[in-house]
Amino acid sequence: MVNHHTLSDFRVGHGEALQKLFVQVLGILTMEKLVTLERVTVDGTKVRACVNKKTFSRAHKIREHLKLARQHVEKLQQEEAEQEKRGRQAAARKRAARERVERLEEALVEVERLQADKKWERDKPCQASTTDADAQFMQTSDHGLAPAYNVQLATDAKNKLIVNVAVSKQPSDSFHLLPALDRVEQSLGTYPHQAVADGDYTKREAVVGAAKRGVDYYGSWTETSDQWTGHGIAAAYHPSAFRYDEHSNEMICPEQRRLPFKTMQERAGGMKVYVYAAESKDCRTCAKRRHCTPQNAMQKRGRAVSVRVEPAVIERYHAKMETAAAKAIYKQRAPVAEFPHAWLKDKLKWVRLRCRGVVKAQVEALWTCLTYNLQRYFKLSQTQPA
Repeated sequence: MVNHHTLSDFRVGHGEALQKLFVQVLGILTMEKLVTLERVTVDGTKVRACVNKKTFSRAHKIREHLKLARQHVEKLQQEEAEQEKRGRQAAARKRAARERVERLEEALVEVERLQADKKWERDKPCQASTTDADAQFMQTSDHGLAPAYNVQLATDAKNKLIVNVAVSKQPSDSFHLLPALDRVEQSLGTYPHQAVADGDYTKREAVVGAAKRGVDYYGSWTETSDQWTGHGIAAAYHPSAFRYDEHSNEMICPEQRRLPFKTMQERAGGMKVYVYAAESKDCRTCAKRRHCTPQNAMQKRGRAVSVRVEPAVIERYHAKMETAAAKAIYKQRAPVAEFPHAWLKDKLKWVRLRCRGVVKAQVEALWTCLTYNLQRYFKLSQTQPA
């Protein structure tokens, strides 16, 4: 019988086949040289989840609902004999009760995961939706805050065709560049020659990872390499005012006191931080102490200065992005990367998901992106000379 269940099950029940179809269409587009992978942009957009804000609850509330839902399932199981006589309505009630328990269990797992991964404001309890545990509150394009998913698109620059789509429940774009490049390679057998993304993606790990994959990356750098001056430190005692003595491996402060080498720390992306610190006794007797290190209690050491050494690939990236050619390439990012998002939301009205859960959301995203690629293909075929 064709009803809303049949249509809904079909829409989300063929993810693997739909993924294969998406790749096959990409093969045709590549064969006709509509997709070249010479340059690919990566960009994300927020699509609102099919969930109400009021369904978000904290862990203790979810446990209470889960206890009641399990009791309800047990009651239905005890009445199983009587329910069998009632036919389809009884089966539907039993299925709904069982799905309610499953959703609450997923919500409890998710809220506990969020709380464990939380770095700031740990005293503030996390929340999860009792109807869609994967949905997260995200900043939307209309500057609002709503339950949503982060839809990541990789777009070929030649004809603005989508070469990869992925749905994430991670609000930030920071860690999505390298996975997107890997997915393109898995689908088409090769990495793109160039990749372009905005500052949300441009982290040290992304630049290094793209270089290891042989991808020429272009992006706006948001990380700062300048050293933090520190609260209350005068401009004359900024870290840049300290001089390095190569022979003794020491830093020399503006008052000519020496800061011996203490330790070297390795950061993500291959950056090394060399820390130099003065002895406490040297800083205690310094007349300029209040200008140089006013917040230091001098319990372990005096003034400390760190020197960051970037890997060679980062230095080459910065030098490249200063060139006029690189700036011109990056300037082309927005018209390519943002066009598919605008088309999907305007033409298909895809501003809100119709299903719940990141797995089903991925299938829905494949449907919409496949529709987009076919529509672009038909239009490009009409405009090409016979």
